Amino acid sequence: MIKEEIEKVFSYHKWRQKILIKDGVYTPGHIDNNIWLDLGLPQSVEGLNILDIGSNDGQLVFEAERRGAKKVYASDLYIDKLETMAMGWPVEGITILKDVKNSDIVIHTEGLFGLDSINEHFDIVILNNVLNWIGDIDLVLSTLAKVNFKRLYIADQFLTSNTTELKTVPQTKELKTFKELCNIKYLISKMKEHNIELEKVTSFSIQEKYIKKFINQNNIKSNGEVDIFNQPDQNSTVISKSKIDSSSEYLYNGFYFVRSVGWVRKEDVSGSKNKVSLLLKIINKLNLLSLYIFLKGLFRSDETSNYVLVFKKN
Repeated sequence: MIKEEIEKVFSYHKWRQKILIKDGVYTPGHIDNNIWLDLGLPQSVEGLNILDIGSNDGQLVFEAERRGAKKVYASDLYIDKLETMAMGWPVEGITILKDVKNSDIVIHTEGLFGLDSINEHFDIVILNNVLNWIGDIDLVLSTLAKVNFKRLYIADQFLTSNTTELKTVPQTKELKTFKELCNIKYLISKMKEHNIELEKVTSFSIQEKYIKKFINQNNIKSNGEVDIFNQPDQNSTVISKSKIDSSSEYLYNGFYFVRSVGWVRKEDVSGSKNKVSLLLKIINKLNLLSLYIFLKGLFRSDETSNYVLVFKKN
C-alpha cells in the first residue's frame, strides 16, 4: 500500500467497521471483521450477485468481493458530508475504500426503500442489524419481498418467546433503542404471506465479542487539551486541540484513533483497562468465554436472542 492510500484512509475519522484494506492494514473501526462468518454466509460466492442492505462502511460487500462475487451492491442511505447519522450514513468511508481497493462494488445511495431502482437478480441478499431500527417490520418485509433474489439472510435480535406470533414495541431500557421487535414465528409467518419459505435458522452470540471488547478496551484520558492529528503521524496536520476522555479500539504508529475526533498521541493520554473480576480474566485467558456464556444462560432468561434466518423464494 502506498503512502497516499494510507493517508486517504486514516484522514477519514468516522470509521465504524474494521475492514481489511491490504498488506495487513485495517480501517480503524471498532466492529470486528468476522461478521461474514457469524452470519453463516458461504465460504465462496464465486460468480454470484450479492446485495447488502445497510452496508455502512462496506465490511460485508468488500468481503463478498474478496470471496469472488461477480457483482456486489452496497445499499444504504448514503449522504455526502453527513454530519449526523440519525437519518443516513456517510458515503465518504465506503467511497475511499472503493478507490483504495480498486473495487468494482456498486454504491446504492437510496437505501432499503429505494431498491426498486436496481434491476438485478441477486443470489444472496443480506439484511444485517437493520430490521429492528426502522420501526415498521411489516413494511420492511413487504419491500424485501419485491426484490429479485434466490436467498435472503436476515440477522438481528429477536424476541425469545415463540409460543405465538409476536410483534411489539420494546419496553425495557436496554432495548429502547429499537423501534420494533418481533419473534421468529412472526417473521416466518409474514414471509410466507409473500411466498417466501424459511430454509434454516441459526443462533449466534454477540456476548463473547462484547466481553472481549470490554476486557481489552483502551480507556484514554488527557489532563487538558492535547493536539488532535489528521493522521497517525507526528508530521501530519494538527486539526484541533481537545480534552480527551474516551475509548479507543485502534492503536497505530503510537497514535490512538478516536472516532469522529481524529488521532491522538499515546504519550499525550493516560490509558487504562476496564475493571473486571479475576475469574473473568482467567476465563478469558483460558479461552473459555463460550462455555461461560452458555452456563450463564442456563440461569437467566434474556428477552431477545440473536438469530440468522435464511429464506428462499419459491
